[in-house]
Amino acid sequence: RGSITGNIVGNTFQHCTAEGHGGGIRVDGSMTSANFSNNIFSNCQSSRFGGGIHVDGSMTSPNFSNNRFENCHGQYGGGVSVGNQIDADTFSNNRFENCTAENNGGGVSVGDVMSSANFSNNIFSNCQSSQSGGGMYVGGSISSANINDNTFTTDYGAYYGGGGMDVGDL
Repeated sequence: RGSITGNIVGNTFQHCTAEGHGGGIRVDGSMTSANFSNNIFSNCQSSRFGGGIHVDGSMTSPNFSNNRFENCHGQYGGGVSVGNQIDADTFSNNRFENCTAENNGGGVSVGDVMSSANFSNNIFSNCQSSQSGGGMYVGGSISSANINDNTFTTDYGAYYGGGGMDVGDL
């Protein structure tokens, strides 16, 4: 079957809703990698994972760059939810504004059992969660997390804390 790469670039998703995962986009399967760049997600929501985007399956390296998430909502990951067992994910130069999660990660929720999570030059503004990580939540059992030059402004993590971010076991 070989390598499968998906590129989702330059799209606008407005007022999108999913009863399941991924209000704007859901990627679940055996893609080798997926690139999400220069997209806008506005007022997207899901009743489960990823108000804007949900990625799950056996993917090795999802890349999120230069996207904007505004007023998105999900149970986990108001803007983006990355599921378990993804090899490595990278978030760079994204903007998360007024995103909310009923559980973890108002802006971003990254699941457990991952080799690495990389965050650089992202902006999290007025994001909140009812559990952990108002701006972002990075789950346990991750071998490395590189979190550099991000901005967290007026984010709120309620029950367990981590207003800006909550990072699990490294």
